[in-house]
Amino acid sequence: LPLPPPRAPLPGDDAGIRPWRFDREEGGGADPPRLVARTTARWSDPAAGAVRAAIVLRDSPRGLVEWGVAAHAERGWTHRAVPPCVRLGIDRQHICDSGGLPVTGEPLKLFPVDGVAPDEGIEDDRLTLVAGSLEHPDRSVGVLVVSLDSRKALTSIDTLFRVHWPGLLSVAVVIEPGRRVLAGLLPERAVPVGGARYFGPSGNAEDDTTFTRAAVRDRHGLLTALLDDALAARADTCPPGVAADAAKLLDEHLPRRLRPKVPAPAKPPAKENGDGSGAAGASGGSGASTDGGAAASEIERLRARLARLE
Repeated sequence: LPLPPPRAPLPGDDAGIRPWRFDREEGGGADPPRLVARTTARWSDPAAGAVRAAIVLRDSPRGLVEWGVAAHAERGWTHRAVPPCVRLGIDRQHICDSGGLPVTGEPLKLFPVDGVAPDEGIEDDRLTLVAGSLEHPDRSVGVLVVSLDSRKALTSIDTLFRVHWPGLLSVAVVIEPGRRVLAGLLPERAVPVGGARYFGPSGNAEDDTTFTRAAVRDRHGLLTALLDDALAARADTCPPGVAADAAKLLDEHLPRRLRPKVPAPAKPPAKENGDGSGAAGASGGSGASTDGGAAASEIERLRARLARLE
């Protein structure tokens, strides 16, 4: 299960990837033990600051390898940062997400490539596979499907569509014949003519968003806004499957000061006396209750200071 080291480090970068650690985990039921590989990496990003990442690979009963990546950024993740899957070279490994969509740093072009005679049967089969992936319940990547009028509109597509995030947000491009085929396969989730449709990672049609032709003209702005929203949503979501294992491994290797803050336990409610009034001294103006409040506030201040020092 080889993975290339991070790409050429930036000036002053301490990029590196630890050696893989291999273990065997018991499978469920009659399944044989599964091989699991784990490692962590670190690098510096001009926009995100110091980055730490965890990668977990695990045998699947289907004869495939499941993979998950979790990454923490010092300044938080935005579209300006280099995606972890790109920094680690995962986008070049010819792998897919759990729904079968390729994880790649390039837009998915759903039309005949230059120099190849179009074959409607092959193209229709390819679109059928993509439609199946878009409706797959395990798909974890959001997909923006953009409809262009013709191949003449593709001259600047590679430049305009570089702002996407392998493993989180992918871009697929169709021209009009392909759009009609997709509309026939997904009649309730058709892509507007000359517009776009965002298929959210949940796989539910309720989470889709459609965009008009005018919105698609500003492709860069459309993608950056979508990407920042997707990054914020992913940060607030508990990852499933092997990605949860990667998140746990990342948490174990993060410095204590970077770990997620555990909310303080709720204070118990004040006990009531038999006559329905509050406990003695809780609402009175006595010196004892005032001093107690001052002491409690000093303790909280010291705890906050210690948390900052950690």
